[in-house]
Amino acid sequence: MKKIKVIGFAFFAAFAFCALSASSAFAAAGMEWLLDGAALTEPTALGLITVEGELLLSDMKAPLVGVTDIDCSGFGEGTISPPNAAGNGTDLIEEVIGLAGEGAVIKCTPLEGCETTSTATAQATNLPWETELVLVGEKVRDLVKGKPGYDAECLVFGVKVLDECTGETSYGLENMATESDVLALADAMTNEPEATCTQSKEASGLLEGELLIYDLVENLLLEIS
Repeated sequence: MKKIKVIGFAFFAAFAFCALSASSAFAAAGMEWLLDGAALTEPTALGLITVEGELLLSDMKAPLVGVTDIDCSGFGEGTISPPNAAGNGTDLIEEVIGLAGEGAVIKCTPLEGCETTSTATAQATNLPWETELVLVGEKVRDLVKGKPGYDAECLVFGVKVLDECTGETSYGLENMATESDVLALADAMTNEPEATCTQSKEASGLLEGELLIYDLVENLLLEIS
C-alpha cells in the first residue's frame, strides 16, 4: 500500500490532534485528494478510506503532577471528497475505535503522571470531524475544523482523572514515493500545546504520533496533489 506521510489530532487519528488556532495562516492553494492518479468527482463510500495509528495524548499542565501522558492506538473511518468552493480537497472522519477492537472507548497505556500499573482510556469526541487540505508555506496540512476533541482518563494518586480536551488542529501530509498509503506523523504546528483541557482549564493539550491513511477496500493509490 502507498504511504502518505501526515505530519501533524486526527486522531486520530486520526485519532489527531495537534492544535492550531490561527486559520489565517493557511493559504487556499487548490490541494486535492487523488485515487490512482485521478481526481475525485464525488465523495468516496464510507469505509473505503481508513485512518489508523498510535498517538501520545499529553496534558502539559496537569494539576498535581505537571504532565500526564497516555499512549493510544486507534482506527478511524471516513470519506474523502472533491475540492470545495475554495479549491481544496476535504475529508470527514466519522468513527474512531480502538485497534484491539474495544470500541469507541480505547484502551491506552498510562505513562508519565499516571499510575503505570493501572489502565488508561481515551475517546474521540464531537464527531464527525470535517477536515480540509491547506497549504502552510510549502507544506500541505489537513486542517481539522470545528471542535475536534478527546476524553482521556487515567489514575493519578489512586484517583481516576478525566481530562476533556478540545481544539482546532491540523496534521501535515506528504506523498511517499515507494508506498501506496499515507503515513501520518502528528506534530505540534506551533511547538506549543493549544488544545484546551478541563483539568488545566487552559491550552495544555498536545498530540504526537503516527497515522496511516489508506484505501482499505480496493487498495487504490492514495495521494494529495
